[in-house]
Amino acid sequence: MKKCVCLQFLIPMLTTVIANFSPRVDYSGYQLLEVDRPLNSNQLNYLSKKVDFWSEPYDKSVAFSVSPLNRLEVHSYLQNQSFAYELQIPDLQQVIEDELIENFNEEGYLNNNHSVSKRDTLWQIFAESVQNVTNFRRGRKISAEDFGSNDNAVSSSQINEVVKISSFMDWTRYHRIEVIYAWMERLANEHRDFVKLQRIGKTAEGRDILVIKIGLNSSPRKPGIFIEGGIHAREWISPASVTYLINELVNNPSLTDLIENLDFYILPIMNPDGYAYTHTTDRMWRKNRALDDSFLTTLTQCRGVDLNRNWGYKWGTVSLLDNPQHGTGLPCLETYMGKGPFSEHETQAVRNFILAHPRKFASYITFHSFGSKIMYPWSYANLKVKDWKELHNLGVHLAEGIFEASRGKDRYEVGTASSIQYTATGGSDDWARGVANIKYVYLIELPGKGKGFLLPRSWIQHVGTTNVEMIRRLSMAILNRI
Repeated sequence: MKKCVCLQFLIPMLTTVIANFSPRVDYSGYQLLEVDRPLNSNQLNYLSKKVDFWSEPYDKSVAFSVSPLNRLEVHSYLQNQSFAYELQIPDLQQVIEDELIENFNEEGYLNNNHSVSKRDTLWQIFAESVQNVTNFRRGRKISAEDFGSNDNAVSSSQINEVVKISSFMDWTRYHRIEVIYAWMERLANEHRDFVKLQRIGKTAEGRDILVIKIGLNSSPRKPGIFIEGGIHAREWISPASVTYLINELVNNPSLTDLIENLDFYILPIMNPDGYAYTHTTDRMWRKNRALDDSFLTTLTQCRGVDLNRNWGYKWGTVSLLDNPQHGTGLPCLETYMGKGPFSEHETQAVRNFILAHPRKFASYITFHSFGSKIMYPWSYANLKVKDWKELHNLGVHLAEGIFEASRGKDRYEVGTASSIQYTATGGSDDWARGVANIKYVYLIELPGKGKGFLLPRSWIQHVGTTNVEMIRRLSMAILNRI
C-alpha cells in the first residue's frame, strides 16, 4: 500500500470554518475571580469543592474559575468572608470565542483547503530523500526536484503550502501548531548556515516533537542553552513568547554575538497533542493526550499526563493526602504524574536529547504561565541547591532586565518554587539540575495580567520583548562565568 504524501503541520483538526467546529468544551458563564490574599485551611477546604484554582491557594493573591452552577454561592461566600476580590473575566467562553475570531483567516485556510495527515512533515520527507543527511536537518531552499521518484514525492504546490501557511505566523495573535511548525521549517530552509531543525520524537498521537537549533560556527565544545516551552497545553503565551525569541535570535543583528558564542536549542511546543487539542476542543486543557494502561486509567478512561510531573527525578514523592498540585496518581486530575517516571513520549524525547549531549548545556530554561516568577531548584521540596545564592542573584539580575524592558510594568519574584509558589515533584527543572547536572536552571512563570491562562493577544509582543532581554542577560552572565 502506497504511503500518502502528507505534511504534518496541516492537520485537518476541524471540518468547516469557525461556525461549524467539532464539539468544543463550552465555558459559557464561567468566571475568573481573583482574591487579594492567601486562603486559610477552612476557606481552602470550602472553595476547593466549588472552584478550579488557576494559581496556588497560598499565593499573595489567588485566581480561580467558577462554574455557573456555583457562581452565586461563591460570590456570597467571598462577601461573607470579607474578601476583597475582582471579577477578572465575566465569561470565559466569550474570551475563547474572541480568540477564534481573531484567527478566522488562519482557521479557514487550514480547514477548508487541505486534506492531509499529521504523520509526516515536508521537512522529514525531504531529509529522508537526501543521502547522508545529518541528525539535524540542514536548512536550504527546497524545490520539488529535491525529492526523488519515490512514494514520498512532493510537488511544488505542496512546497508552496509551507510558504503560505508560515505566512500566517506573527506575534499579534496565537497560532495553531501547523502554522508554528511550517514557520520553523521555513526558517531552517532560509537560514541554512546557522538554523537547523530536528525531530527528537513523536507524540502518542503521532505529532513531531521539534527542536530548532540556532548557532553560528557550532562545535561540541561550544556551550548551549536549552529552552523549553508549551509543556502545559493551555499556557499559550509560552509557545508564543518562545517563538518570538526564536525570531529575534535569527533575524535581529544585535543578538549576533549571542549565537556566535552560544548554541540555542529551542523546543517551543513540548506538548504538541495537548496544544493542538486546546485549539480544537478544550481551551483549558493542561495535560498531554495519552491514554496509559494503568489500572485507574483503564477504569476511568481519563486521558492525559501532566508532563511537568513525569520527569524521573524525585518522581512520585507524594501521597494521596498531599495537595494534588504537587503531583497525583489519580488520572482524572490535571496533575496526574503518569504510571511511572518518563512514561510519556514527550519527556522521554527531551531526556534522551539532553543526555545525548553530555556537558553541552550550561542552562535549561522552561517557560510556563502564569505568575511573573523566576524560580530555581529545588521544586520537589523546601530545599535549596548548594549554589542557590548565585542562582538567586542571577535571577534578580534577570528580573531587573525584565522590569527595565517592560518599562516598569512587570515585576518578577525570584526564589525557589517551594518558597514562592508550591512544591511539585517530577518537574523538568529539578531533573535538569539533579540528573543532567545543568547549572543555570530556571522555571519562568510568565505574567497573566489579571487574565491568567487567557492572556490577551495584545500582550504577546510585550512579553516576548521582555523575554529576549532576560535571555540576553542570562547569556552574557553565562559567557562571563565560563
